[in-house]
Amino acid sequence: IQQVNDNDIIKYASVTAAALNVRESHSASSKKASDRDPVIFGAILRIYEIKDGWYKISKSASHWVASKYTVDVKRYVVKATTLNVRSGPSTSFPKVGQIYKNDQVFIEENRNNWARIVSENSWVNMSYLKEFGF
Repeated sequence: IQQVNDNDIIKYASVTAAALNVRESHSASSKKASDRDPVIFGAILRIYEIKDGWYKISKSASHWVASKYTVDVKRYVVKATTLNVRSGPSTSFPKVGQIYKNDQVFIEENRNNWARIVSENSWVNMSYLKEFGF
């Protein structure tokens, strides 16, 4: 198993298509990667290279996806001992769960100091998160 060095990652993205084919090169006419299944909706991708509207998603293999089927996301770490997860972007929305100190979350939208967790309709207060730097 190859160790991932966060310094090699340019950014993160989340898949917005039901299933996104992984190709051997940065072109729609390129062959599908035979050693990699399509990535599914909501999957978090590490981006190692960007070329012609395509993202390289493997450091060691030539695995590429079309960036138009993704949305950029940011990685955060929970600072609070316990952080309430809510169904909307304020304390007036019902609590739907909790996450804990040092848990990592990927955020795709910020609204009035509230952050929406990738592929969920769940929100957390940004005051209790710290961006995971590269």
